[in-house]
Parts: sequence; structure tokens; C-alpha cells
Amino acid sequence: MNDNVADWSILCNGATLSSGTLAAGLSSNNNAVLPCTDEPIAFFTASNECFYTISGTALDPFVQENCSLAAGSPSFTISGAGANVSSGTSLNGVVFNVGTSTVTWSATDIHGNTTTNTMEITVVDNVPPTAICQDITIQLDANGAATITTNDIDNNSSDNCAIDTYALDITSFDCDDVGANTVVLTVTDIHGNSST
Repeated sequence: MNDNVADWSILCNGATLSSGTLAAGLSSNNNAVLPCTDEPIAFFTASNECFYTISGTALDPFVQENCSLAAGSPSFTISGAGANVSSGTSLNGVVFNVGTSTVTWSATDIHGNTTTNTMEITVVDNVPPTAICQDITIQLDANGAATITTNDIDNNSSDNCAIDTYALDITSFDCDDVGANTVVLTVTDIHGNSST
């Protein structure tokens, strides 16, 4: 091996994802073990949260380097849906927004040799809203007609993220409807989850 060239590879559970040669001051055989990227990593929001918080260091890379790593390495940057931070050195405690974020890990040794790898983290909101209705009594007008809106029926429905639309299956009434009527309120959140 040339004493001025360092071989490196990015390994994922033993499978080489990429490899190459980099100029180096010392002879070395550098192996960087970074998180797998073959399959996106998915998490789900809790019933009262519109985000997901990484707990622990299981998603942080283990970098094997026969020289020394540069200070602050490995490190990451986040793009896409985003998180509460855009960069750092550990995903522990990072709060990811709903959607898909790309985390780019970079490991650099003291000679300036760098390897990178990316992983996708997707946070899914599959929590339906809580639809809450209230009973109301309405009066027909002089023409024997009356209308209602979602504001009349909704009784502080809620969602872990945000409600997008409210809809009623019946909004108009006439003399044929005198008496009790069942009205269905459908609440849909910003991620397409709905409940009635």
C-alpha cells in the first residue's frame, strides 16, 4: 500500500456501500461504519404529539478509524421535513417533524479524509382527530327552512397536529324534518386522518 494513500469504505452490517482511496499523510485502512440506508426508517407520532423524539443513540454511527477522528466527528446535517436542530453529533433527543427528513452523516479523520452516508427518517401522523359534537335545537324560519354550520355542531374537536376541515352530512332542514335528526360531523386533520 502506498504510504500516502488511505483506503476507506462505508460499511452497513458488513456490506460495503461505497469505497475509494484518499490522500493521507500516513498509511491506513479506514473503515467507517455508518447507519444503514437501504430502507427508510419510520416512526409514528404519539396521540398528543405532532413530532417524534429520538431516544438513545441507536441511530448514531459507529466509526472505526485507525488514525484519530477530527474533533466533532462524526457529525450530521438534516434536510427535508426538518427537526428542532439542523446539525449536531448525536440524534439522541432530536425532535423530527412529520414528513421525511434526510440525515447526512459525515466522518472526518485528523488528516482531513471524509466519508459520508445518508439515512431517511420519516415521521408519520396516523392519529385521527377527536370529533366532538353537541346537540342543538333550531327554529324553522317563516318559510319553514333552517340551515346549520359546522360551528353549530362542533364542540371543540381536537387533533394532535391540526384540524384541516370540518364537514356535515346535513346542513339544511325544512318542515319534513321536524323532530330529532341525526347529523354527522366529519373532522379531517392536515395529514388526511379523519373521524366522525
